[in-house]
Amino acid sequence: MKVITQESTIFIDIDDTLVMWGKAKRNEKVIHITCPYSHQQETLRPHKGHIKVLKDRHARGSFIVVWSAGGYQWANAVVKALGLEKHVDLVMSKPHAYVDDKQAVEIMGERIYLPYEGGYGR
Repeated sequence: MKVITQESTIFIDIDDTLVMWGKAKRNEKVIHITCPYSHQQETLRPHKGHIKVLKDRHARGSFIVVWSAGGYQWANAVVKALGLEKHVDLVMSKPHAYVDDKQAVEIMGERIYLPYEGGYGR
């Protein structure tokens, strides 16, 4: 059994959170990732604001979990393409369900989501 000893755990999604899908604007930074499942080359745009949140929270001692409904291999490929290995403690597939007496909002509180064109991390 593994025990996470940090008191603060932050869960961060991959698609449309750490990386954005869709056509890049001219001169916009992109990353290229080969999907470990389909082996297709994908071009994605890093979300600077959410990457900054991840790095800031990790620097403050939070345990960082990155997950994706696209699977743990996809999440791992994106973390590596973004160079975030030293800031991420655990990579996993997004949970399909949870068993608890409380609603997720009671456990986790408000979600953090910054618009892609937002100012945080620019």
